[in-house]
Amino acid sequence: MVARRRKMGFALVLVFFVGILGYMFTAQEVNQNRDRYGRQHVAKATLKRAVHEQPARESLVPNEDLEVYEARLNTFRIACAQMEQPITSRNRFIHYETNDIDVSYCSVPKVGCTFWGRVFQFLLRTNGSREVSSPLDITRYQVHFLPLVHIKEIKINQNIIEHSKRFFFVRNPYTRLFSAYVDKFVLPQFLSLENYGLRIAKFKGQTIPNPNTTCVNDLSFKDFVQHLVIGDPIGNYHWKPMYSSCNPCKLFPHFIGKQESFNKDAKYILREVGLGHILEKYSHKKYISDEIAQMVDFTFSFRDRMTSLRRCFDDISLTEKIWTTFQINGHLKPDMKFPKATFKRILEGSLSTKDAKKRVTKEFVRVNENAHISHELHSTLKLRWMLKAFKSLTRDTMEQIAKYYDIDFKLFGYEKYPKDLFPWRYTNSSG
Repeated sequence: MVARRRKMGFALVLVFFVGILGYMFTAQEVNQNRDRYGRQHVAKATLKRAVHEQPARESLVPNEDLEVYEARLNTFRIACAQMEQPITSRNRFIHYETNDIDVSYCSVPKVGCTFWGRVFQFLLRTNGSREVSSPLDITRYQVHFLPLVHIKEIKINQNIIEHSKRFFFVRNPYTRLFSAYVDKFVLPQFLSLENYGLRIAKFKGQTIPNPNTTCVNDLSFKDFVQHLVIGDPIGNYHWKPMYSSCNPCKLFPHFIGKQESFNKDAKYILREVGLGHILEKYSHKKYISDEIAQMVDFTFSFRDRMTSLRRCFDDISLTEKIWTTFQINGHLKPDMKFPKATFKRILEGSLSTKDAKKRVTKEFVRVNENAHISHELHSTLKLRWMLKAFKSLTRDTMEQIAKYYDIDFKLFGYEKYPKDLFPWRYTNSSG
């Protein structure tokens, strides 16, 4: 009997110590996870408070939208927890703080960064700046090259983590990649010798008797992807994976907006900084006219800024590039031929570059309005152009693109193999 009691006592002691050890390891794991992801849960709670603790604003964000926003945060939390290797990112913020507002924005190129640049230029403007009544009065060219006020991006720090509401925007990796190509290479910004011009000329086999007189007039989407995306170990932030600019596993954002619902998502952030009114009456028609004006102004201004572009693209050839871009972006129908004589007459009758830009913009807006392109048709035309471009790539190249953006798909909840782009993956081989 004594021996039996001793065995039972030993067993109880053993169970006790095993329980203690189990608790210690569990507590350690919980603490590690809390240190690693705890702030993300704080971010989720903060997002809820932002809506529910302000009765005057409750109705501004419907519950179904709040659920969508929370689902985005949960998607990246799960992905971060499953990451086997840490990922490196530049994680730079634009920070804005007043007595009532404290927000920080991480910029992802080709995901509305010009719009947010206009917003923060407006918020941070000084008394000595040119008077502007709205962020929309600030041009794209001013944001990037003639800012009203110098905005310094700062690294993530403890103060921002603890006090500032952090946000950034993401986009479907495939549409972002195609948008970067159109914006930088259909429009000739990166064709300049100061950017990628000489490199493009070399891999195209173009003769370069004198680098200073070489012109590169175009680049196919196929060459862009093969040589400058998957074939370039360095890359460019305009098409590098989004996490390389803003890594949610380190930033613990309160809010992740999406390009696909930009107007609605942007309104939520704008309300937080007291600018909710600027998009309230921002109709599709207003958006198109603003985009046309911004693109014409920026393209001509950037051309005049770069020596090689001034030499290689005169006004009429540059206007034709803009016409093609507007077709790809769905602002003009694909069967509409470039009216060279009309634009030549407009350009020759202009009194200055500023006057030329104004007249060219007016003509583009007129042609767009006469085309009667609805919001739905606009989206359809853009999609057709993108699908056509991706169909020029081989299956192997498409698989490499999917691999290149793999982490973005996981973090931000986009489909890695959409049927429109990967039809062979949905083919029944047994049939």
